[in-house]
Amino acid sequence: MPPLSSLSRALKIGLWSDELSQMELTVHCKWTIRQRLMAIPGVANVAIWGDYDRQFQVLADPDRLRAHGVTLQTLMAAVQKAVEPASGGFIDTPNQRLALRHSLAVRTSQDLRDVVVTTRNGIPLLVGDVAEVKIGSPPPIGDAIINDVPGILLIVEKQPWANTLEVTRGVEEAMRQLEPALPGVQIDTRIFRPATFIERALENLTHSLVLGCVLVVVVLALFLFNWRAR
Repeated sequence: MPPLSSLSRALKIGLWSDELSQMELTVHCKWTIRQRLMAIPGVANVAIWGDYDRQFQVLADPDRLRAHGVTLQTLMAAVQKAVEPASGGFIDTPNQRLALRHSLAVRTSQDLRDVVVTTRNGIPLLVGDVAEVKIGSPPPIGDAIINDVPGILLIVEKQPWANTLEVTRGVEEAMRQLEPALPGVQIDTRIFRPATFIERALENLTHSLVLGCVLVVVVLALFLFNWRAR
């Protein structure tokens, strides 16, 4: 768990788009925006609400499974074996140890359709023969509504010892730098911004101090001004 406090939420950022789907917006948030914001000093975590994760979905057809004499467990085992990551060991060099991993053969939905489930009379039975494979997302737990339209909400949480103003300004500057890489994406960083309260409080305190100093000078001038000295 990252180090957080009861006042850790430093900023809420809303994103929505008329051109991109929720799934495409989720990819941008998880692999571009979140990685950039996590690199800002003082940021402990960036939570994502309303995301639709991209995944390959295998929708088994009971009629086709029965026709080919294949059980659901056999289909699940074949799919799991095809997409399960495996370690390739490591290679030691004089200076470091390099970890190896196998490159999965499944990169597209068509690759998953071509995975062999079993064989019948020497003929391979593929996943696409007994199931429908498509790109989808799991059932969402909740949605984020940004300015009356579905979108994604980023919750930036800061470390307990971090300065709220510095973290907020760093995040806002990072979002401005990311805008050219997010065509068609609308960004709203004013949904929840505690730094606004701090800035207004400091501004009001400055005005009060200036006004107080002026009043002190006026009072001293009225009560201590010596007409005879003139």
